Amino acid sequence: MPFSRLAAPIAASLAALLAACSGESSTPASENSGASAASSAAAGDMDIKDTDIVIGADDAPVTIIEYASITCGGCANFHATTFPELKEKYIDTGKVRFVFREFPVVPSGLADLSFAGSMLARCLGAQKGVDAYFAAIKGLMKTMHPLKDFEYIETPRQWLLDAAAEAGMDEAAFEACVQDTELFDQLKAQVEHGAETYDISGTPSFIINGQPRRMFTIEQFDEALAPLLSSE
Repeated sequence: MPFSRLAAPIAASLAALLAACSGESSTPASENSGASAASSAAAGDMDIKDTDIVIGADDAPVTIIEYASITCGGCANFHATTFPELKEKYIDTGKVRFVFREFPVVPSGLADLSFAGSMLARCLGAQKGVDAYFAAIKGLMKTMHPLKDFEYIETPRQWLLDAAAEAGMDEAAFEACVQDTELFDQLKAQVEHGAETYDISGTPSFIINGQPRRMFTIEQFDEALAPLLSSE
């Protein structure tokens, strides 16, 4: 069955959200994504919210915000290849504070599935901490690929239930999680904030000290971060 039938009250809100934030594909924000985004993000390095998933030192000179979706192949590739080195070189050494924000609207055909997976990770993180959150995100991204061609008529629910069970969450807790309208509204507001503040329309997108940047490889991050850390 289509996944939207799993969480009907939540899925009912997706149409309006997708209309408001309708990215065509998982395309990162460009380096020059418009004056409106740049001006409203002038203090973006301080744009940290109570609901954010944050790792790294609070007083790090650089803040990187990533907007990502668990159904985004580029996001999965970034977290499998570039992120471990970025974390080792910059986050673990106190140079970068890293903020992870779910942006589960692209590709639109998988938006409801991405919302549910993001909610599952949030619930696990609330129960077991940030390591459990990132373990869930990484696991969901890694196992998403068999579903990428929309061959998931009967599989999305079990896919998420398996992820929940692996992390020690039973089916009743899973159902309560994906039916949590307050959590859904929180993620919806996060999507709207990214679109309105930084002109985010796809994933993965990165904001470095308030400025939208197009990044993929560790070499690109090295180049972007060098001038920001040169006085450190």
